[in-house]
Amino acid sequence: ECGVRVPKFMELETLNFNDLKSRLHLPFVLKPKGAFGSKDVSIIRNEQEFIIASQDISNLNDFQVEEFIEGKLYHVDSIYKNGRAIFQVCSEYSYPN
Repeated sequence: ECGVRVPKFMELETLNFNDLKSRLHLPFVLKPKGAFGSKDVSIIRNEQEFIIASQDISNLNDFQVEEFIEGKLYHVDSIYKNGRAIFQVCSEYSYPN
């Protein structure tokens, strides 16, 4: 709506690199759902990086994957009530990681 390009994302359903690569292309991002900032976030550029990043994953439900896109870094904050977004705001990072 505001012209901000949002990456495609999905739940981590498999540790099959080729499946993820075909769905999201390279590079893609592997990140935990419940961490803060860039903790345990990995940009995956090849199969070796994926193997290293996924070694400690014991529960697929704790992670998601998303396409990596170039450009300015934005963050979306949302408030949900009864499973429905009731407030969202998008802000550009002034000091991206």
